[in-house]
Amino acid sequence: MPRKSTGDRDNLIYEAAWLHFQCHLSQKKVAKALSVDKATVSRWMADAVERGIVSISLKPPGIDELEMRLRHAFKLTRARVIPSLRALAEHPRNGPELADEEIRALRSEELGKAAAAFVGPTLAGNIGVGLGGGTGVAAFARHLAKHCPTVALDLFALSVSSREPFSNCATSVTAIATSSLTFEFRLRTSRNLLRKTEQKPVPAVEGHALRLPDKSADLKGMAAAANAYYDHAMEQVEMIVTGIGAIESCWILNDSERADLKKRGAVGDILYDIYGERGTPIRTTPAALVFPFSIARLRRMVAEEKEVIVICAHKIEAIYHALTPRQGQFVTGIVTDEQTAHDLLEFDGDKR
Repeated sequence: MPRKSTGDRDNLIYEAAWLHFQCHLSQKKVAKALSVDKATVSRWMADAVERGIVSISLKPPGIDELEMRLRHAFKLTRARVIPSLRALAEHPRNGPELADEEIRALRSEELGKAAAAFVGPTLAGNIGVGLGGGTGVAAFARHLAKHCPTVALDLFALSVSSREPFSNCATSVTAIATSSLTFEFRLRTSRNLLRKTEQKPVPAVEGHALRLPDKSADLKGMAAAANAYYDHAMEQVEMIVTGIGAIESCWILNDSERADLKKRGAVGDILYDIYGERGTPIRTTPAALVFPFSIARLRRMVAEEKEVIVICAHKIEAIYHALTPRQGQFVTGIVTDEQTAHDLLEFDGDKR
């Protein structure tokens, strides 16, 4: 009996997945329908999930309603809510109780994965995506490839600084944009070529980042370079995915700058731009050499019907005021957890 080609096998995996997940046939019945043994079907199901042919998500009751309420309350085009993860700390399989920092890391990873599964399938053709800071965004970038395997991406790191704190860290958005994700896409391309299938090679992803010198007296020159890079990115990107920082933990500020800005009503930052109540930008010159993308640019993105999606949790005041601007929307979508969604909907921004 001739061996089935890879293309035939892929079609069989899809058919088996369709019979099992869509038609609700048992794996035993699927095996009988396709004239294979049950162990083969079991391997195919695992392969289908691993390759993204099948995407499985679990939602507790009420999540869909929360997403709808977020969209309507804050006039968003997208909202994705994942279950809160505090319960994981007490789960028997985790042994000793998880520390707060471990829960935060796990939450960021799950939010990034959810954002990739949420956004990836909607991307098509050749598209530019801007990436902001935050561990959730780093996780988003790591998981994006499996959810849009045939899309050509231009990724722009939208965090420009001469003092990038994560430049040598595996979670660096810039590093991911220029290496890890590129490698994942090219690996998939190579696999397709090695299999000698009739599929077209998967388009490679291109990463773009502006690196400034660590020390320089030419502040005007660096600012001009950052602005030119941002203006070019704005022409290329159709979507920005970023985190939101609370003013209390904003790394670009020293203690005296943070105290001064809090007196002036600052609550958070988005792409290095500090803002206060209802998203009002607050001018600042931090000691760290950073160059904000600017809320004004984000507003222009939204006015051009492009998307700005934030991945964030538990920074209620900062998130709320980013979602309720006075002068024009600069966030169109959110990926967060269940507890944060409830807190945002109950938060009264006028009672500071």
